[in-house]
Amino acid sequence: DETDETDETDETDGLVFVRADIARIPFPQESIAGVHAGAAIHCWPDCRAAVAEIARVLEPGGSFCGTTFLSPRLPFADNKAQRQIDAVLREVSDAIAGPGGQRGFRQWNVLDLEELMVECGLVDFKADVRDPGFVFYAARKPKKWTEE
Repeated sequence: DETDETDETDETDGLVFVRADIARIPFPQESIAGVHAGAAIHCWPDCRAAVAEIARVLEPGGSFCGTTFLSPRLPFADNKAQRQIDAVLREVSDAIAGPGGQRGFRQWNVLDLEELMVECGLVDFKADVRDPGFVFYAARKPKKWTEE
């Protein structure tokens, strides 16, 4: 039995594992019950495009959950102040990296994660901050309204 090394799928016990570009998931619209992105969103080059694509493939009521790194938390800052500080730090980092420069990965704050989910059409955002620098998050695609 020869296996094609370019095949990007692997089926195991009814599960299908697919390796693909997060901004171009190779599944039809509303065909996936859930997406998990463990320690990933901070590495995606275009987070908005990726989460919008996840929302596209999620079936109504489907869940998106993940984990990521939080920006260093200032003890005196509430979420709003932390968000403003993070924005300034990203601008400085972008200026240092220059046009098209690589910054490595993005550190997030809870409000920016929530805003991203909402902008991409997801609802019921929840975040559970662990340690000072790590967050579990989840949101879901709204169920379609049906006339009964």
